[in-house]
Amino acid sequence: MKLRTSYFNSTVFKKDIRRFAPSWVLYTVLLLMGFATIIDYSYPLYRTEHIVEMISVTALVNFVYALINAQLLFGDLCTPRLCNALHAMPLRRECWFGSHVSAGLLFSFVPNLAVGLLGVALLGLGKGWCVPLLWILASGIQYLFFFSLAVLCMMLVGNRFAQALVYGIVNFFSLIVYWLVDSLYEPLLHGIRIPGDPFLTWCPVGKMVSSMELVEVARGHIYNDMGGIDESFIDHIAIGPEWGYMIICAVLGIALLALALVLYRKRKLECAGDFIAFRFVEPIFLVLYTICAGAFLHLFSEMFGGVDYLFLAIGIAVGFFTGLMLLQRTTRIFRKKAFAQFALFAAVFVLTLVLTWLDPLRITYRIPEPGEIASVKLSNSSELTSYHGEGEVELTDPAEI
Repeated sequence: MKLRTSYFNSTVFKKDIRRFAPSWVLYTVLLLMGFATIIDYSYPLYRTEHIVEMISVTALVNFVYALINAQLLFGDLCTPRLCNALHAMPLRRECWFGSHVSAGLLFSFVPNLAVGLLGVALLGLGKGWCVPLLWILASGIQYLFFFSLAVLCMMLVGNRFAQALVYGIVNFFSLIVYWLVDSLYEPLLHGIRIPGDPFLTWCPVGKMVSSMELVEVARGHIYNDMGGIDESFIDHIAIGPEWGYMIICAVLGIALLALALVLYRKRKLECAGDFIAFRFVEPIFLVLYTICAGAFLHLFSEMFGGVDYLFLAIGIAVGFFTGLMLLQRTTRIFRKKAFAQFALFAAVFVLTLVLTWLDPLRITYRIPEPGEIASVKLSNSSELTSYHGEGEVELTDPAEI
């Protein structure tokens, strides 16, 4: 008779809770400190608005907290001796994985629930009582996504530094790409402006930390005899339009955990201590790391008035060869094969710039001629607003167009 596969072990689960208690205790204290600040507000309106503002703050906290918990719970995968010893025990990998993930999720959900219910008690039975409950849901989804991604990164690498580096690159790569597109490619396409919203959408940490419209608090006012506002109150509470994005993040979090389990089953124990645990990930990491290094030095040169393209080339070269050093765990990487690979990468990168400048798809020719434009609306332009006044500017004079 075939035995069923167990995905949970109570002894491992309790050991995780006791062993890593400082992590979730510190997280609980931080949440309590955040909610304690609403006591200073005497009106329920301001307390409610403060909890709404905390949603974006807890996103940043959960981003770091998920990384720490993933490293604590799955840290044995980074130490060869400990990894071999624990996996020699009569427990399947599914059991280790399920127990660690259950403990990691509990590290966030229980403190969120306790502190959120405390927020309900502080707000009383007014119209804002549901806002702490929505905060609990939002914070739980934020942590679920970041923790799942951190666990997946832990399965792809062999040491803690590599996991933190890959975790950061994956989270912020879309914003780095947008910055490169905005500073390098967009100036080569005259009259074309690439919006940043799609890039922000693919960066959940940036999207969640920014002011997402998850809860809308409408104000009502009581006016005095002089026509001024005597008191403000909560008129009504509405669900914001961006909960669909949060639901997608929750589904992705569950999918990332399933993918992490698949990789954990295929992971070789002898890769503990290596930089990358799977060979197919190495070229992907090298390309992403090189682009990020080039973007960093390019941004550094812009901040201090340096030669942008020179620092971009230096950053790409430094990123490529240091990435090889990290992957191969040696400084002896300056060989013909490495230089050939770098030349190929640089040639492809330069080719993308040249093709953008040549514009073979004739993107810039889709812009109408000035004589065919009836009006132009401009905003956020200090030069024009100083001349035409504040707010959005609409130009109709052909000379101005």
